[in-house]
Amino acid sequence: SWAEQELHQQDLKDLSSALVAIELLIDTNRRPKFEYKPFNGTKKGGNTSNNGGNNSRRTGQQ
Repeated sequence: SWAEQELHQQDLKDLSSALVAIELLIDTNRRPKFEYKPFNGTKKGGNTSNNGGNNSRRTGQQ
């Protein structure tokens, strides 16, 4: 697998170095599961308070 190849390329000499390298590979392996969603400045659900300054419940009542 790509993880085994990566560990062989690093030429690890001791157990602590191997453990650190494995932890980094595990973290790297988990990251792609999250989908990147750029911020577009809008909120989900829409903006219901922006109705031109008029409240529909108050129409005709002054």
